[in-house]
Amino acid sequence: MKRLLTLFTFLLTASVLFAGTIATKHDSFAPAQKHRGPLAAHVIAAAPSGLPRVGTRDPNTLDDVIISEDFEAIPAGQLPAGWTQVDVDHGSTTNQACPGLSEWKVIVDPGAPSRIAAHSGTHFVGNHYNDNQLANNDWLILPQQTLTDSIFLSYWIASQDPAWRENYEVRVSTTGAQPADFTHLIYTATNIDTAFISHRHDLTAYAGAPFYVAFHYNATDRFIIKLDDVLLEGTFTSPHGTIAGTITDDQSHAPLANAAVTVTGLGFTAFTDAAGHYLISSVPADTYAVTVRYDYYPLFTQNDVIVAGTDTTVLDVELHSPEFYTTDFASTGGNVHIADLDTARQTIMVSTENLSIADLDVTVNITHTWDADLTLWLTSPGGHRIRLAANVGGNAAENFVDCRFDDEATTPIGEGVAPFTGSFIPEEPLSVLDGEMAAGTWTLLAYDGAADDTGHIGTVTLHVKTLGSEAADAPRILPQSFVFDGNYPNPFNSQTEFRFSLPGTSPVQLTLYNLVGQEVARLVNGTLSAGTHTVAFNASGLTSGVYFARLSASGVTATHKMMLLK
Repeated sequence: MKRLLTLFTFLLTASVLFAGTIATKHDSFAPAQKHRGPLAAHVIAAAPSGLPRVGTRDPNTLDDVIISEDFEAIPAGQLPAGWTQVDVDHGSTTNQACPGLSEWKVIVDPGAPSRIAAHSGTHFVGNHYNDNQLANNDWLILPQQTLTDSIFLSYWIASQDPAWRENYEVRVSTTGAQPADFTHLIYTATNIDTAFISHRHDLTAYAGAPFYVAFHYNATDRFIIKLDDVLLEGTFTSPHGTIAGTITDDQSHAPLANAAVTVTGLGFTAFTDAAGHYLISSVPADTYAVTVRYDYYPLFTQNDVIVAGTDTTVLDVELHSPEFYTTDFASTGGNVHIADLDTARQTIMVSTENLSIADLDVTVNITHTWDADLTLWLTSPGGHRIRLAANVGGNAAENFVDCRFDDEATTPIGEGVAPFTGSFIPEEPLSVLDGEMAAGTWTLLAYDGAADDTGHIGTVTLHVKTLGSEAADAPRILPQSFVFDGNYPNPFNSQTEFRFSLPGTSPVQLTLYNLVGQEVARLVNGTLSAGTHTVAFNASGLTSGVYFARLSASGVTATHKMMLLK
């Protein structure tokens, strides 16, 4: 019978790839759903629902939210931190619909036509059957808890196919986290429906002592079970408080958005919103060091931050504004003729050592009879080539007069009007050069793609912004180790920046992948010098969701998770 299911395919490994068509048996249905167990369960018809954030208090129950998991941020084939699975049966299937071991893991709905729908979003945690009618004996175990007062476990669960309805149990252990320890049966269900149904179990009987909760998948010769939107509510036995505040600039007093605030030791991190506010909840009562990091600002650390009881500790921080200065370097070679169907080059020498680029603009002067025939690039001493403009201005448009290419400008060069005067956003970001050393030969290239034009490159000026501590005669302090800071902001809407540090010159690859392991962008693929580098990324061509950035450099590979929200 299961051979009918091979009409759809999803490959679930460390990264999951889905394709094909789902088959269902609409002419054959299992018996009606039955539920039994020593503790009553509240069953609610399926409906879309959002989950409260961990550390908040559910207004409907007045319990603390201990676990709130919709699996949207968990990569396919993995489980949330602290969750474990035990595969007792060691079974597997060779069916192409769900190959491999029967284990609990996150599955991603691939969308039409191969729908494996979650209750909310596109992610859920699931398991599948074994070949040869080997009974499933697979355990999904949640992190150990010690809670008081009322305790409730809520979740949504469903079978994938109406012809192969699933069975499961909910069990509790008060001793250990091995299957044999789960002697307390909370709930059991057979032949569960294909529509997601919400269940709510009262676990108050286990208040006051450590306990584990497990979902036990115990079907035989079935297909796929789907679990989503898991919520555990209760009250911590030890007090848990909150750290909150506002991060601002000490000079302008402006709020700093997307600053990272971390409680060291716990690893809890929050990012400030547009108003500079942050909040870190569920912090056990104790004394901590809290760090704040934001772009080029000096790292701030506040020791002896006391979290007492269930109180909120307010920590407002004014970060010391970094001092920048800008040095201009102009070409000195005079006008350079631009020949038809050829490339002209104007060079700019930067002789000052120890200047690490924090920001770079370039001002261009070009006299030309037909701007739309030109493509302009800037090449750095490190070999990076940035396209500034290509075929802009329309027919018979002439000249670039003090045209400044600036990532922070408001008008893209493609939307400008010739003669191009003022500041424009280049076609490719200059920020990819942030962190490079400025010293060396820079080149502006102008390619004329048509005949019967006349023109020349005039003066080209680099505007190099560096940190104020990097005086021209001061030795540059290089990073001592490889560091991948990830991207800021995160989550982000289209625009974000990656930052990393290299202790020495090294081949570098920075690649982005989606949840199913497909490469979606390669941002860096070349050799970079020692220092701190910033790479801008525009994700306008990607859909909302979770992506992973993998950086390989200096013999080390690091991965960072990011969330794109549109």
